[in-house]
Amino acid sequence: ADVLRRGFASGRLPSEADLMLAYGASRTAVRDVLARLRGAGIIERLQGVGTLVVSHRPGTPLPEAHGVEPLRSGVFSGRLHVEELDRQLIPMPPPVAYRLGEAPGAPCLRVDYVGYCDGEPQSVATNYVRGPEHEAVSRTPFTTDWYTMLEQAGLDVAATEFMIEAALADDLTGDLLGVRPGAPVLLLEQVIRDASGRPYDYAVVHCRGDRIALLSHATRPSLGVSPGS
Repeated sequence: ADVLRRGFASGRLPSEADLMLAYGASRTAVRDVLARLRGAGIIERLQGVGTLVVSHRPGTPLPEAHGVEPLRSGVFSGRLHVEELDRQLIPMPPPVAYRLGEAPGAPCLRVDYVGYCDGEPQSVATNYVRGPEHEAVSRTPFTTDWYTMLEQAGLDVAATEFMIEAALADDLTGDLLGVRPGAPVLLLEQVIRDASGRPYDYAVVHCRGDRIALLSHATRPSLGVSPGS
C-alpha cells in the first residue's frame, strides 16, 4: 500500500529484512507481496541495483538540478548515464549567441546526447559551449552527467538559470525518448555562468515528464508583523 500511496523517496524499496522489520511481517509474506507488485508492473528487481518502483519519478532538488550543490540525490545518485550522439565545433547560432553574449558565428562546441535513468531514456539535450571553455570540454570524456564532465574539464558552475515550460515532442525527440510525436514533454533552457558571472554554456533539454520531478523548497522571510498589530 505504501508503494501505491507514496512510493519511497529514492525510488528504491528497502531490503526484505528492513521491510519485515518495518511492517512486522514474515519473509514469506514480504516475498509474496513483492511478487504480486512485480507481476502488476509496479516494481522491478534489478541485479546489483535492488528493487525499484517502476512508476517512481526521480525527484531532484532544484539546487542539484542547477548544479550549484553537490549531486547527492534524485537522478544524480549513480542512476544516470548518457549516450553521446554528436560533439563538434560549429559557428554559434544567433539565438545561442544572444543567450551567451557572444557574436553570432563565433566558434562553439555543440554536444548532443540522450540521458538515461535506470536504463530508461529520460532526456534529450543539446549543450552549446563557447570559447575558450569549449577546448577543455572537447577533450573530456562524457559518461555520467553534464556537471560531472564540466568539473572534470576544470570548469566552474558558479551560477545557473533555468527557464522551464511545456512543449510537444517532435519526431526525433519522440523517437529518442520513446514517446509519440506531439506528446507533451518538459522543456528546460539553461545558462551556466562562471565565478565572474560570464555565461559560457547554453543548454536546451527535453525531458519525459513521467520520469523526472524537480523538488523545490522556499521559506517566507519574516514579515516583521508584531503581535496584535
